[in-house]
Amino acid sequence: MNQLLSNKIITGIVALALLVGVGVLISSRDTSSITRNAALVAPTAPDAIGLTCATGGTCKVGDAGPGGGTVFYVADTPQTWTYLEAAPTDYQVSGERARVTWGAAADVANNYSTSTASAGQWRLPSKDELNELCKIHSNGRTDTTRWAHTQKGCTGSTSPTGGFAADYYWSSLDCSCTVLSSGQYSQYYPAAWAQYFSYGTQGKLIKDDPFFVRPVRAFK
Repeated sequence: MNQLLSNKIITGIVALALLVGVGVLISSRDTSSITRNAALVAPTAPDAIGLTCATGGTCKVGDAGPGGGTVFYVADTPQTWTYLEAAPTDYQVSGERARVTWGAAADVANNYSTSTASAGQWRLPSKDELNELCKIHSNGRTDTTRWAHTQKGCTGSTSPTGGFAADYYWSSLDCSCTVLSSGQYSQYYPAAWAQYFSYGTQGKLIKDDPFFVRPVRAFK
């Protein structure tokens, strides 16, 4: 009787051990399977799918933008926009860079278009935006220090990059002031802010004088 009972107890222990062992094996297999499946459905990181600035990825200054121009500013705090892009060329007429008065500058900037950014997306740069473009594309002269009081980090260049001319460019800022014209019959005329890329200076210039325009656009 005792021997029979002992044999049954031993048999039960062995069976329990086998059952636990199988359960551990199943549990181990299930866990690795879940791990493998989780790896298969994990989201793909944005950087891994090949997006560039021009196709909707993250941008930095100097990147080709989605409008066909070049990114020249990245906002520290994203707002309704994150990036500013300068048009690939100045305003042109028949393929040639053209000057316009300040009164026409906003319209020609707004009507500018590229194959990926239509008219209405572009505008005349602000005074500060124009200065950012000057710092990037027309900087480095060391012989313009006497105009330092009208410079804001841009010292000008005789050979600007980015397709800019060493000349005057209109900003969107109306100074609501007048400037005395030069010449024999000097008189005061309404003025607006412009930037001289050759010297890096900003100044109030007569609105009726024709200068160049480089449109810009903002995007998220």
